[in-house]
Amino acid sequence: MRNFIFLIVGLALLLVGCTEQADNVQGNDGTVQEADSVPRATAILWIDLDKSQPAGHTAGKVVLNVKAKVDISRDGKVQVLEYVKDPSGTIERYIAEKLENDYRVKQKFFDKGLIEPGVQYVFFRLLKEKL
Repeated sequence: MRNFIFLIVGLALLLVGCTEQADNVQGNDGTVQEADSVPRATAILWIDLDKSQPAGHTAGKVVLNVKAKVDISRDGKVQVLEYVKDPSGTIERYIAEKLENDYRVKQKFFDKGLIEPGVQYVFFRLLKEKL
């Protein structure tokens, strides 16, 4: 019975220890922010989604999400200010290339009020196979 009580107490301590984490996020400029201080993402931007493909063409594929602080201009151009967690160099170059050459926020999203121009946090969603 005594061993059983020690087992229960040990598991409880293990669970408490696992849930207490240092929730810090480091930006590109080396500043450390508390995770709670990073605002929620206001939008998810699929930067390489192919609309000519049938619905569900991403099923079974690896989808990457990268959270970033961006500035969205009125013409739909997106500029990355900093990443919440630094992505690999390959992913960062891919996102930069897509944002420079191909991707623009469509005017209909501004008109419907789904996305507001200005500085905000967003998720970039991309398919790993296209890297």
